[in-house]
Amino acid sequence: MLASKPCVSTDVGDVKRIGDEAILLSPANSSIALANNMLIILNKSTEERKRLGDRLQRIASSKYSITDSWKQYFNLYTKILGSR
Repeated sequence: MLASKPCVSTDVGDVKRIGDEAILLSPANSSIALANNMLIILNKSTEERKRLGDRLQRIASSKYSITDSWKQYFNLYTKILGSR
């Protein structure tokens, strides 16, 4: 997402939590659905792929900064180590 590219993924983990239609999700065990979503992206115009990628880059930059991730991991590790 930070690379400003459209995203195709399986519906696992927290991917759906991002909640944006710019991410094409496929069922976890369906390689056919995943391949079809890849074809959907490839069949879009260059401009549309760029627009989707730029949108995801903005989402990733605003929601998932390195600083915020570092703080979350630090707090988690501190909590785990403090509970021993």
